[in-house]
Amino acid sequence: MTKIKYIWVPSYQANIWWFRGTRKQYATLIRREFKREAPEPARTVSGTVEEYLTRRQTVYMIWLKNHVVHVLAHECFHATYHVLRDRGVYLTDGSEEAFAYLMDFLIREIRK
Repeated sequence: MTKIKYIWVPSYQANIWWFRGTRKQYATLIRREFKREAPEPARTVSGTVEEYLTRRQTVYMIWLKNHVVHVLAHECFHATYHVLRDRGVYLTDGSEEAFAYLMDFLIREIRK
């Protein structure tokens, strides 16, 4: 079963989409929404995070083949890293709470 969620992160003005479905469904979504081809993940990959530029902003796309919690956490970490890196925040002892709060927010929003 496919599923998509659109998550707005007001504190970072970030637009994150989460999609669960097959690689083929993911590729179709990317072609339809962004008019480009999705990178082909390795067959062993069950999730990925990609950035897509629109006229207005970057969309951070989280794709999962299945809803497996440890893969969800793994990909949410990547999305958190991308969002904060693009805002000049890198993972350090002084920024770890920002990473933890954003990752927590993403996981909670996706699991609703």
